[in-house]
Amino acid sequence: NIKNISHFTGRNEKDLFYHANDGIGHYDGSDLKTIFKLDYNVGFSDAVIFEKDVYFVCPNLDKNIFIIVHGKLQ
Repeated sequence: NIKNISHFTGRNEKDLFYHANDGIGHYDGSDLKTIFKLDYNVGFSDAVIFEKDVYFVCPNLDKNIFIIVHGKLQ
């Protein structure tokens, strides 16, 4: 659902990551897809993107902790 998308970050208009209602999403220029599921109480607040890696900062506000999700870029 497009209304539940927030926190966009990415390398260009055809390679965007976003916080979806069910986890970390990716937009490839034509399709929206959840690429990593997160619990309902865990969000995606920021990302650090390198040439071949991406690290997502995902706070769990219920437990007052941060989860780091590491992904490989293609």
